[in-house]
Amino acid sequence: MLFIRTTFTALALGFMLSAAAAPSPSEPVLRVSVLKLTLSDMHSEVISETLEVLRRRLSNYRLIVSSDDLEAQHLAAQRGTADLFIGTAGFYWEIHQKGFTALGTLASPMAPNPNEGMAGAIIVRRSDAQIKTLEDLKGKSAAVTRKDAFMNAQTALGEISARGWDPDNFFSRIEEVGRPMERVVEAVATGRVDAGLVKAGLMELMLAVGSPFAKEIRVLEPRSGDSMKYLHTSSAYPGWTVIASAGLPPETLRNVTMALYAISPEEIWHSQWLPATDFARIDKLFKELRFGPYEYLRHWTAERIWKEYSLWILLFAAALLFGLLHTIRSDMLVRRRTAELAAASDRLNRLEKASVTAQLSNIVAHELLQPISAAGYYLAAIDKLLARNPNAFNTALGQQLSALCGKTRTTLQRCSTIIERVRLYARSRASTPAKIELSSFIRVLADRLKQMHSLKIPPLLKLQPGAVLADAVELEVLLTNLLKNASEAAASADVPYVELDMDTLPNGAVKLTITNSCQPLTPAEQEALSSPLHSSKENGLGLGLAVVRSIAERNETDLLLSEDVPGIFRVVLTFQQTDPRQEGAAL
Repeated sequence: MLFIRTTFTALALGFMLSAAAAPSPSEPVLRVSVLKLTLSDMHSEVISETLEVLRRRLSNYRLIVSSDDLEAQHLAAQRGTADLFIGTAGFYWEIHQKGFTALGTLASPMAPNPNEGMAGAIIVRRSDAQIKTLEDLKGKSAAVTRKDAFMNAQTALGEISARGWDPDNFFSRIEEVGRPMERVVEAVATGRVDAGLVKAGLMELMLAVGSPFAKEIRVLEPRSGDSMKYLHTSSAYPGWTVIASAGLPPETLRNVTMALYAISPEEIWHSQWLPATDFARIDKLFKELRFGPYEYLRHWTAERIWKEYSLWILLFAAALLFGLLHTIRSDMLVRRRTAELAAASDRLNRLEKASVTAQLSNIVAHELLQPISAAGYYLAAIDKLLARNPNAFNTALGQQLSALCGKTRTTLQRCSTIIERVRLYARSRASTPAKIELSSFIRVLADRLKQMHSLKIPPLLKLQPGAVLADAVELEVLLTNLLKNASEAAASADVPYVELDMDTLPNGAVKLTITNSCQPLTPAEQEALSSPLHSSKENGLGLGLAVVRSIAERNETDLLLSEDVPGIFRVVLTFQQTDPRQEGAAL
């Protein structure tokens, strides 16, 4: 097994001369890190001669050259222990975002375009007739110097990715054999692996030096159509590159750049250093392989998720927020509409109840008229019987009977009047108002209600003289309901009282205020005061306030119900000075 593992003597001598020079202490130092070179690096002579020319032309600087592997170069770039690097374009692209600058890229007779100075070659055994295309290598084994080597592994794996296959799972096994790269050729030639990933030009160099393994190897699917003259399988990329560190002084950077571009092809084996203009192909390669600056694509971190899906995340968040707001808004609208529908339904039920009650009232009024009339006839019969027996009036029983008959007749007449008023309402006929002295009317009504035990709390009367235009029966019904309600509400208060206050306003209208104590009303109870047929009493029908409002509206009387102070309820009636119906008839 034959390997040529020695480093060029010229390059080694150059390193020693650089290190052994003894310049004056005032000379600035240039620390140069060169990727380790072996015979398999066909450009080793070019790089060795380049260092020698730079040392001569930059005589004011002390060049300290070190031969480093890829890890050492990355460490030097990280720690800032090197001013210049000579390495692969892949290495440059890994560190360029940290401020490193590519000064020049090598162009040689076999690769005259600096943008196409390096490529990968996939090699197989000549005797293996089953492997004719790249696709035939799926599931086979392969060898590389190391998986992260740009010159051979990454360029070749990039071709596999460009064909649409997963480079991480294309081969069943990838064996790292280390440097020199001839070891990869040996692994393929001896049958240890099915294929090898090497850099373009290695096979030509090994054939030139008579390597026995090179004769047993062929390059799979050699590419044509670019400026690269070596046999290669992958696309071509920029090759060897001189890199300046971020901290290099501008004047030194200028001097090194001028010295580098001043090197003639004759000085470095007909090669030259030129500016490369297409590092984007390396960026694309690294992105496809998820390597270097795109290493994060191999890991699902929060940063990667945000970088790749930030737009979708924002759109989803916006849609989610919109949906949440729409749901809240819709829920609010549904609740509002449901409450409005319930209120409307309740109002409709109350109106239907009021309509049915009105119809029943008409029926009851019609049916009660005959029994009341009959009772009146019975009273008239009793009067005639008493008149036929004059002696009966002389007895105490006769006198009591006569008095009771009179009171009963008066009550029946009032009932007949109320019934007739209900029938007038049903026939939509207006009653005839009369001028009534309100204070006297209220006193008589209060006394009557006391005698009938209809008032639990007797009212305190603070009345001033004042006349109003109203129907006496309607006015009696209105005030009776209000006084009874006020008395019953005051009976449940801690300090029960009912007070009536009457004043005449400057415009002649009469204002009657009924104030009573009560239990504080809840907001729902206050709102229910305006609802028809609502009653807080256990056996109430809710007709009282409905009747009061109806009578007040018919007589153009303002009615106001309020609880200004918790526990103090007030009803305000404002009677107009004139009869509005007469004014309407006059108009």
